[in-house]
Amino acid sequence: MSDNKILIFDIGANKGNFSKKYIEKCRIVAAEPNPVLIKEIKNTFLNQDLIIEECAASNKNGEIDFYICLDDQMSSCNKDWLTVLRYKNAGIREKIKVKTITLDSLIEKHGIPYHIKIDVEGYEAEVLNGLNKKIKSIQFEYIKENFEDLTVPAILRLKEIGYSKFKINDSKPVKLEISKNDIIKIQEKNSLDMEIYEYVRKSEKR
Repeated sequence: MSDNKILIFDIGANKGNFSKKYIEKCRIVAAEPNPVLIKEIKNTFLNQDLIIEECAASNKNGEIDFYICLDDQMSSCNKDWLTVLRYKNAGIREKIKVKTITLDSLIEKHGIPYHIKIDVEGYEAEVLNGLNKKIKSIQFEYIKENFEDLTVPAILRLKEIGYSKFKINDSKPVKLEISKNDIIKIQEKNSLDMEIYEYVRKSEKR
């Protein structure tokens, strides 16, 4: 990989749509546990600045059950995602064992990324529990269903490791002295199908 490019992590790379947007300007580490999608990513990014980690990001290194949906793009380590929540009618094709790796381990292996994108179908909080170092920017999927159980823990984890400013899609930046009531207020005022990511003012000294 070229050392002259910014490093970003694509966690839950799926078919690589996020990586496609940045592959010309960035070095990318893409984590994806679905064997079918891994093959597609390899073909799409052949001889480009992208390293594939054939595993699921999680809160610890090891193994976990991974549920492959009839629609490959909706597969998840969170069984409830396919049985109770958003894709409860999508159907599970099979359950497989996959390797897991923490964000801390990915950073130790590949270096500190400028940005981390996380889209892991209801497993975002567990992924963030594997991170103990604040990095420049993080974005993750805003889960409408089971908001307090899935999205709130993710935000609280980011608060624990030092994040305080968040932005929901194109809303104004919101500084959170985080409580559940604060987060619910944000939920009510913004579109529920957007992403949350840290907002960092370029002029702000850290």
